[in-house]
Amino acid sequence: MIDETFCYDNFFTDEDLKIFERAIEQNLPGEQHFINEGPFAGNLIAEYVNIIHDQSAKDLLLRRIQPLFDRAIYLNYFSMVRLHKPWDIHSDFYLHQSPAGQRPFYSLLIPLDDVPSRTIIFDQFTNSYTDFYNYKLEHDPVDNPVDEQFWKENLSMCWPQDRDYVTVKKVMPWQQRGQVQGFDRKYFHSSDNFHERFSEPKCFINARLCTDANKTIA
Repeated sequence: MIDETFCYDNFFTDEDLKIFERAIEQNLPGEQHFINEGPFAGNLIAEYVNIIHDQSAKDLLLRRIQPLFDRAIYLNYFSMVRLHKPWDIHSDFYLHQSPAGQRPFYSLLIPLDDVPSRTIIFDQFTNSYTDFYNYKLEHDPVDNPVDEQFWKENLSMCWPQDRDYVTVKKVMPWQQRGQVQGFDRKYFHSSDNFHERFSEPKCFINARLCTDANKTIA
């Protein structure tokens, strides 16, 4: 079984990325997402362009990704994301996005540009909900929380009290065009505070996989 977090540089060729980018162009303008709570309440956080119904892009992704796993994978979310402000701590464990009999499995990030920004994965995880607020209601603070200086340098947009509930599992590499990053969808994670270092949004493809737990590849 593949590691719970992974990263492969130059995984997708430029021709591969052109197929994804054509799918994005054909599905513009996409959808804007404003947030009503948190540190960026009232701000445009992200724009999404759904490409899950583009068969060429979908087939390409599954053909390239399937060999990484020992079980059949299914795609239940596949979008271009243009992130204007960083997401704070959350998980991608969306049960309602998974067809009957399937479970959330891995999230994939495929950068479309070289961006000095990293995703931070935490040790803490969930098997039932996506928001960190409810997780905190049901769990005690951890004994050795994220280092305060690391938090200040990378996660300053998060609620200060959240630091007491998380430990760092993995700091993913800087995002590079053609790379694929992956992590188990159960883990809480966060963008870093890229908005403090540059003013442009970061663009990437986000794909969420699910699986039949008992259906392995021979």
